[in-house]
Amino acid sequence: RAAHLRSRPGLRQELGIIHTPPQIARYMAQAADRAVRDGLGLKGGLADPAVSIVDPACGTGVFGAACLAVAGQRKTAPCGFLGVDIDSEAVRASSRALTDGFLAHGWSARHVTANVLGWEQIPDEPAGATARVMIGNPPWGGRSKSRGLSLSDRWLADFRRDQHGQRLTERRLGVLSDDYVRFWRWCAEQARLAPRGGVVALVTNDSFLEGPLHRGMRGALLRWFDAIEVLSLGGGS
Repeated sequence: RAAHLRSRPGLRQELGIIHTPPQIARYMAQAADRAVRDGLGLKGGLADPAVSIVDPACGTGVFGAACLAVAGQRKTAPCGFLGVDIDSEAVRASSRALTDGFLAHGWSARHVTANVLGWEQIPDEPAGATARVMIGNPPWGGRSKSRGLSLSDRWLADFRRDQHGQRLTERRLGVLSDDYVRFWRWCAEQARLAPRGGVVALVTNDSFLEGPLHRGMRGALLRWFDAIEVLSLGGGS
C-alpha cells in the first residue's frame, strides 16, 4: 500500500487512509475467527460455509490476506470474501495480490470498486451466507466524502440519540459524521441483518470510547451486540 500511496500524492489525506501493519490485521482476523466460533457457534470460524467475509474498505488487501492466513488451511471454506474500496487502483492491487491465494485454498472472492456507505444491502451475496464478518480499517476523516448520501446520513440518526432514545441536545454533532463513525454504523447494520448474526472487527479512531458526543453511538453498540471487545492503542491522539 505504501508504494500505491507514494505514486499518488495527497491520496492518503483525501481518502482518510491509515495504513494497517500486517501484524495488526492478523490479530484482528484471529479475534474475528474466535468470535465466530465462540460467539456465533459456527465451528469453522472464518472458514465456516455459513460465513460471508466483507472488507468494506479493502485497500490493497491486508485484511483479506490475514483472513486467509488464519483460516485458509481448514477443510471448509467461507461462502465468499468481498473486498470493496472507493479507490479503483487499490481494488485492482488487492485482487492481483489475493486471487491466486484464495483460489489455491478453495475460497471464492470478488472485488468491487464502490462506496459501501451507499449500499443498503450487500449486492450479489452468495447463497447460503447466513452470518457475516465485517473486517477492516475504514477511512478516518472528519470531512467525509459520504456526507449527503441519503442512506449514510439517515442511518447516523441512531447515533444521534442517547441510550434512552432522546435526541442529543448539542447543536454541533460534526464528529458523528466522521467516516469511521459512518463505517461503524454501516457494518453494524449488515451484522444485524444477517440471519445468524455477525461479527464486526474494525481498526478505527478510538475517540468514540470517551467522546461526550459519541454517547449515542456507545449506547447503540451496547444494545445491538452481545459482546464488545476493545483494544485501544491511543488512536484518537
